Amino acid sequence: MDIKHITSQPGKGITDKPDTTSVDARLGNPQQARAADNRSGRQAVEVQLSATAEVARKALADLDKTPDVRQDKVESLKAAIADGSYRVDAERLATTLLDIDNQLPG
Repeated sequence: MDIKHITSQPGKGITDKPDTTSVDARLGNPQQARAADNRSGRQAVEVQLSATAEVARKALADLDKTPDVRQDKVESLKAAIADGSYRVDAERLATTLLDIDNQLPG
């Protein structure tokens, strides 16, 4: 075996030639990635997402736009508690707690 290049970078192994890929290519700049691949003799690879993956990607993007807390609900509940109009339906609460308890194992 003829070893031409050994790199000490983590995640890199023994290769027959140095990694000439530019930082921009590794970080996702498509034009520079293609140019670096061409210089290093690598062949460019095109990836297409399935319809399911595209739907998942869009759902995640939409989720990122959704606030974690519904501030309007929080403010409404705070106001109801403050003015004394908030009432707990004790029977509904007890039923819900029992339903949850019945779903627990053991």
